[in-house]
Amino acid sequence: DLRSGDPKCDPIIAQGQIPMARFRPHSNLLGTISSGGIVRQWDLDIENAGAREKSGYISTLSVFDRERKLRVQRDRKYRGHLSREGTRREIPIDGKFWHAAVSPSGHELAVVTNHGPLSRVRLMDPASLEGMVTVTESPGLKFVRYSPDGTDLLVTRDVGGMMIWDTVSRNMRMEIPGFPETRKVAFSADGKSVVASGRDGLVTHWSLESGELLAELCNHGSYADGVAISPDGTMLITGGLNRKARWWKLDPGGSGGASLLGEATFHGAVNWVKFSPAGGKYFMAASRDGSLCVWESEGMKQLCKIAAHDLPPNHADFTPDGEHLITISMDASVRIWHAPTGHPVSSSLRHDEWWEVP
Repeated sequence: DLRSGDPKCDPIIAQGQIPMARFRPHSNLLGTISSGGIVRQWDLDIENAGAREKSGYISTLSVFDRERKLRVQRDRKYRGHLSREGTRREIPIDGKFWHAAVSPSGHELAVVTNHGPLSRVRLMDPASLEGMVTVTESPGLKFVRYSPDGTDLLVTRDVGGMMIWDTVSRNMRMEIPGFPETRKVAFSADGKSVVASGRDGLVTHWSLESGELLAELCNHGSYADGVAISPDGTMLITGGLNRKARWWKLDPGGSGGASLLGEATFHGAVNWVKFSPAGGKYFMAASRDGSLCVWESEGMKQLCKIAAHDLPPNHADFTPDGEHLITISMDASVRIWHAPTGHPVSSSLRHDEWWEVP
């Protein structure tokens, strides 16, 4: 029990180590994979909190525009859904919907789709979901991200490497073969460089103007699935599979290394780390165990810890005003919280209803 820390059943004994265990959503069935490669399913005589309310929609990805006025979700059947105020539509694509990004202006949607051995990156108008243009097609395209000014579209590969496309000319202006395999990048304040983490935990700083490696900043200690830079460029946050969030002091300009300032340990992998907008007054880290913590950037004092959801979240971020947080669970339930206190400011909202964001 994550709130009391008490065990809810007898230990599960399996031959070898168990590096992974997952509940089937809305079920008391637990799947485990042992180090010997054996997959087992267990029927546990306990109440799985996620099984209390059945949902016909499981969300495995949530993406927003800057003002949270447009949202894109991926369901468990790899279909994409786009919501604007008053409307919700399935994105008309063939293949599997894998990832998406919304331009800072909110006027363009980039979508990655999988088609067997090939992947495609397509651009479309989010208002009409028409005017679809295929930017590139090749094996292993995984994730897309717009630069803060919207002039570049970053496309990463599942074996490493990154392409940078000009959003006006639709031409690739640069390819960086040595870029690490990663799912998330953090832009510098001027948008001219990014920080990325590899599967070995190494966090690196790259120029988007020359494509060169500027610095090896730090090593998180495991694959760092979350990375963020403070607006003034003086702090870095990393979160990873070792269940830790760590914050670091950056050398001016990010040309040198980073020194560890502090860390926090969760009960699950830390996938989301963010600084609040408008000055970076706060920073947060959210874990797959459903909890998140908020700290003050100045002094690094922990302000609150929130037990946000029973099922793992697939999105956690600050709202545009910088004083609130939004979290979305795999069952597509949405909660909004007051960042300094952790108090909820909304009831549990549904994925298919519209909600205002502070």
